[in-house]
Amino acid sequence: MSMRLQFIGRQDFIRDYWDCRPGDHVNCIGSTGGGKSHLLYSLADVTMARYPDLRFTSLMPKPRDSAVAEWGDRLGLKEIDSWPPRKHFWENEPRGHLLWPKHDINDEERNRANLAELFSKCMNSEYGRGDSITFADDAYLIGVIYGLNMLLDRHWIAGRSSGAGLWTSLQKPSGTVKGAVSSFAYDAPTHLFFTRDNDARNLKRISEIAISQLDPAEIAEVVKHLRVERIGDSNVSEMLYINRGGPHLAIVGIH
Repeated sequence: MSMRLQFIGRQDFIRDYWDCRPGDHVNCIGSTGGGKSHLLYSLADVTMARYPDLRFTSLMPKPRDSAVAEWGDRLGLKEIDSWPPRKHFWENEPRGHLLWPKHDINDEERNRANLAELFSKCMNSEYGRGDSITFADDAYLIGVIYGLNMLLDRHWIAGRSSGAGLWTSLQKPSGTVKGAVSSFAYDAPTHLFFTRDNDARNLKRISEIAISQLDPAEIAEVVKHLRVERIGDSNVSEMLYINRGGPHLAIVGIH
């Protein structure tokens, strides 16, 4: 069934339309530099303000990322390199945490084992306690490279009932020769965002996503023709937003 596709400016969407509730899962899918992290951190800011009792933790699997460091400061996240977080008695409770382990670039095997251990501790904790948002800022790295796909799946399958929401970004819907995240990345989230994508394999994967009342071929066609604007050194895309609750569709603008 075809549905009316509304265009909403980025700031209007963040301020007036975004409605993410405790336990909702969110996934933003698209190429690197398309604006995924920028949008998700902007939405996290609004969500944390609306639900101040939700714990927010961002998992950062990359050794460096200036944009993420800036967002951590902007949102008042406490950067930590181990889990669980340590808090001195004179410190105020932070708004959330940015779990950013130190990388051992000289020993990749040890590096992967260390990051997998820290991220799994965090995911186990936040899943078990509930009332939380865990942001896996590159689900492929965390799920496939660091071997935590089962923990991602557990969150997607069973986190909602305890208010344990999983927010993810993902670059390549079709996966790679080394593997992919599971189909729960597309089936479980209430909120899905897609940046522009012209890759035939990725579009095929997108067209396989089953959402009641929506024509999957139309979804892939919209994704193929989203507008992209060069901003700095990034090609920032409009995004197709799908809310399964309606379902509702919208194109979210670049500005």
